[in-house]
Amino acid sequence: MIDDGVVQSTIRDRIAVSTQTDPASGHAWASPHGHLPRPRLPNLTIDTPRKTEHITLPDHFVRCILVRGAQYFHGRAVLDVAVAELVQPSKSTRVPPFRIVFGHDDLRTQCTFLDSHEFPPATATTGVCIKHGDPLPSTTLCPPMLFAGVTLEKKQ
Repeated sequence: MIDDGVVQSTIRDRIAVSTQTDPASGHAWASPHGHLPRPRLPNLTIDTPRKTEHITLPDHFVRCILVRGAQYFHGRAVLDVAVAELVQPSKSTRVPPFRIVFGHDDLRTQCTFLDSHEFPPATATTGVCIKHGDPLPSTTLCPPMLFAGVTLEKKQ
């Protein structure tokens, strides 16, 4: 765990416990004969902006409220958005759960993190995937995530 940029303690996998020298891989425990589970983050609650006067918002965007799971496949972030709403100039509507996939650079450019001085530092930062070094919201409460230019298609 890191506090004020200083490593306070190390998180180790059960796989690496026997040696105590390997850094944590971000994986949960897995049997020696099985595949390593993917790094994941469940139940990510998205904070809401307290003031939006100084923020220029697009005409329509998807505002995430709860990400049920976040995981990585070969350097691509997969966010399972459980609760979200489509915000338009005239109205806001709740959208069904959806999954969105981002590449390393896409997460920085397509996902807008609205952070301001009103957010405590711990909630206004993104974490880093231990395996790939990709950015990912890693706290249980993260700054508001807005996806602009996202088209949600209904399943047939």
